[in-house]
Amino acid sequence: MGQGVLIEDNHIVNKNPATGEVISHVACTTIQELDEKIAKAKQAAASWADIEASERISLLKKGLAALSGKSNRLQELIVAEMGKPLEQAIEEVEDATSKDEYLTILEASLQPKTHGSSVVVRQPIGSAGILLPWNFPADEAMLLVLPSLASGNTAIVKPSEVAPDTGALLVNTMASFLPPNVLQLAQGDGTVGAHLVAHPDIDMICMTGSTATGKRIKENSGLKRLVLEMGGKVRIRIIAQCYIVD
Repeated sequence: MGQGVLIEDNHIVNKNPATGEVISHVACTTIQELDEKIAKAKQAAASWADIEASERISLLKKGLAALSGKSNRLQELIVAEMGKPLEQAIEEVEDATSKDEYLTILEASLQPKTHGSSVVVRQPIGSAGILLPWNFPADEAMLLVLPSLASGNTAIVKPSEVAPDTGALLVNTMASFLPPNVLQLAQGDGTVGAHLVAHPDIDMICMTGSTATGKRIKENSGLKRLVLEMGGKVRIRIIAQCYIVD
């Protein structure tokens, strides 16, 4: 699963793995388009970071509520694109859209903490490139996108080329409740992901995928912060920079 995805005329030929039926042709983001998205994300980062965490959380909760209203369509796309049984797709979408408590915990974690005479202050890192897996295209998206955005970072999300329409529905729905360019979508294969990883104006890479992919990201990301879940065994999550103010 996830191998041999066909790219024709710079479009993903999105097929149902069970039937071979073509679901859609999804335009890949060109390198020039991706550079433009990255520039927009960098420009939007300062104003998004200036918004209070509580307001950012409120906007994200509105996006989740809207996603919940599209649960049936999300379930259909997950079944069609990556072949998950309907019962499992329903469970995944329920998990993905039931993140209010998760966001409340995130909000609390972002507040300054006093330790004796010192105060720990968390600040955004900048712009994140988020690379999604094929096997949990909805729930893993939320586990990476929500902490990145809640922390005041902007994000560009590349769904797996196996599940591009699922990723597009998630990203576009959430983005409609956020300021322009805070959350953007990039489609394509590993070429697009590699450009995100190496770009100097992307400050953090968030990825769920194989250990091999995680190693390549580590080798090519320079000094970027990394949030990697590799093979379900290695998990590193850094959502904000931490400063101690004495």
